[in-house]
Amino acid sequence: MRSTKTKSDVSSHSGGLPTASPENVFTSVQRREFLQSLAGAGAAALLASRPARSGTAEATGVSKSALAADGHTPHAPALAERMLSPAIDDLHKSWCYLAHSTTVIGMPWMPDAVQVTYDGALFTRHAELCFFYGQPLQPVLQRQKQWLERWIPIVQYDWRDGDIAYEAEMFGAILDSFREENTLQFIRVRIRNDGPKRRSATFAAGTRMAGDHWRFGDVSFSPDWTYEIHEGVVYRSGAFVYSFSPEGALLEATAGRPYETRFAGGTYSVNKLTPLCLARYAPVLAPGESADFVFKMPRVPTEDSAYIQTARATNYDDYRERTIRYWQELLGNTNRITVTAEPRIGQAHRATAVHTLLATRTTEGRRLQTDGLPYPEEFLASIPEYGRVYDTFGLTEYTQANVRVCREKMQPDGMFLDVNLVHGRKDLSSHGQTMAYLLNHALMSQDSAYAREVWPMIPPAVGLIRRDHEQEPHGLMRASWPYDAEMIKGQYTCHNLYALYGFALGHSRRAPARRNGRGRVVA
Repeated sequence: MRSTKTKSDVSSHSGGLPTASPENVFTSVQRREFLQSLAGAGAAALLASRPARSGTAEATGVSKSALAADGHTPHAPALAERMLSPAIDDLHKSWCYLAHSTTVIGMPWMPDAVQVTYDGALFTRHAELCFFYGQPLQPVLQRQKQWLERWIPIVQYDWRDGDIAYEAEMFGAILDSFREENTLQFIRVRIRNDGPKRRSATFAAGTRMAGDHWRFGDVSFSPDWTYEIHEGVVYRSGAFVYSFSPEGALLEATAGRPYETRFAGGTYSVNKLTPLCLARYAPVLAPGESADFVFKMPRVPTEDSAYIQTARATNYDDYRERTIRYWQELLGNTNRITVTAEPRIGQAHRATAVHTLLATRTTEGRRLQTDGLPYPEEFLASIPEYGRVYDTFGLTEYTQANVRVCREKMQPDGMFLDVNLVHGRKDLSSHGQTMAYLLNHALMSQDSAYAREVWPMIPPAVGLIRRDHEQEPHGLMRASWPYDAEMIKGQYTCHNLYALYGFALGHSRRAPARRNGRGRVVA
């Protein structure tokens, strides 16, 4: 658990970074919702402790509430403070531990995460792409999802409606000639008739600002925004929001209202929950026949004509193959764990590295490591673990990207101050951890250039440990305020153990040295 403070809560004189951009700030309510989303436990794979607009779910994992004419769904009976049957999950699929599990997709160094919500929508804090099926239309609700091969961040999930099977797949990629600031999300929905007779199916996609609950991050909404559909692309006030397969699509301004021309949201009294600009499909499928529909969505709606043209021209299969190859080359051939009897151990090991990489951010041109959702700030307390991930996978550039952050957080007395963790106070929380991060990489890589870069920070940091040892009672590191989940007012065991570890590394002859062609070089 982390503090609910963000950069905006910490004064700049404490060594903090500039105020976070609005898209990276979480309110205390949103953090509370995230923590509540972890409430599912045990074999029950619980639903939540609050009502859901999408209705209750049965064993199929899909909602049974019909979409009303205004695009909203009615509240389900209150689910507060009670557990539901494990039958809500399909035991033949990957088990979902969390009640409202949020998955992320994308690439390293994006300014913000792209969320696949617990019910299966795609949410970016700038827009949401939501999905519906059946007659009458009802929102998709599928909690059980998995990454491709259980570690490559291509989200897959499926559900059934009688003989009709639906399979959804989505991932994020960097467009050719563009950077990670605005990744393009690819979505493919495959509809298949598994029955013995011809069957009709119904599927629809639409955009809205955000669904009801469990979307993390502030959003803005205006009823004055205008909407237009042109040649398979949906525009919101002139900005590209999403595209769809135009063949066979029936276009609707809102659910059940045919699209005729550009309209303002106020025309239909819409709010941020209202699905708009729906592309509805009604394929009739022979036994065993399937139909694919592809959607694309930028992380941030854009008016950039070059981006829009490139996005429209992209091929789903091509970018899917590129995405798989990227992650396999980055993580697939290093630091492998193989347990023949349980391959998921190795898959989970690589998935951990993927989650760590997807928690990297580029903010105001600065690259840094964050704790991801819902803590999009850098925490020095966490970086030793991230550093070990990067070192063991040979991802040197990611380790070195955080050296600047460590330098900026160092105080005149030598303390590494974790400004995003200690509520604006000057409290010891992450000093030894930061030393461990910096020196572990020097020791493992034997990179003399890196060692020379970080070494000036080490003597002042060691000096702080020495002074505390000499001045504090019992020779321990100074006491801390109850700043986080442990809520300890006094000496922390981890502070002292990490201080010892950092002190030992700081005195290691190997840490700042490397043998090269000119002999041993000491920083």
